[in-house]
Amino acid sequence: MLADGDGLYLQISSTNAKSWIFRYSRKGKSREMGLGSLKAVGLAAARLKAAECRGLLADGIDPCAAREAERAQQAIEDARAITFDQCAEAFIASHRAAWKNQTASAKSGTKRLLLPMYSKARAAYPQIYPQLSRPCPHKSRLLSNCC
Repeated sequence: MLADGDGLYLQISSTNAKSWIFRYSRKGKSREMGLGSLKAVGLAAARLKAAECRGLLADGIDPCAAREAERAQQAIEDARAITFDQCAEAFIASHRAAWKNQTASAKSGTKRLLLPMYSKARAAYPQIYPQLSRPCPHKSRLLSNCC
């Protein structure tokens, strides 16, 4: 590991992969935060990222926790981009080949039965099912399982 200063290090793995890390301690615990590979992040950019991390630490914020919170917020925003109908369409498209009856009946059955029930439940019980009016928060997991 090669030190640049102020907590910035260039880590070289056994496979000769090089990456920038920011080392710090918080509440008596030593932590490391990856800043990117040497190919993707140059020295100047790594120094800027390390300076941002030092600024967060000066404000009493854990840089790793801040990054995780940012990623969680991005996941929520991404999940809002898909509707139940779009998720159902993606599921049908990805699983149609494995079904015995490969005609459009499976798709039309889903559209004919499931989607109207969803709409009626959402309209009839908005106070009981507030989550039905929100987009699916598990979009990435659903799409990775079905696409």
